[in-house]
Amino acid sequence: MSGKFSDEDKKTIDDLVNEGLQFIESNPDAEAAESEAKQKELEAKFNPIMQKVYQQSAPTGAADADMRAGAEHQSAPEADVHDLD
Repeated sequence: MSGKFSDEDKKTIDDLVNEGLQFIESNPDAEAAESEAKQKELEAKFNPIMQKVYQQSAPTGAADADMRAGAEHQSAPEADVHDLD
């Protein structure tokens, strides 16, 4: 998966990890709300990168469309009313 990240994204992720670690090391007694706020701040920067990677790796083309269509037509076994006993 590392091949899907641009050099800029890799640097951003590395910076975010370092920022998070620095926060934890500098604030060992932080309240839960403060830690959660920092987590949300970092996730807000990290999530767009992951969304871009997931979109780039999403299936495309006819073969992938056929595979997705096959998965959509698979059905779960039907339950009978007597199965509920």
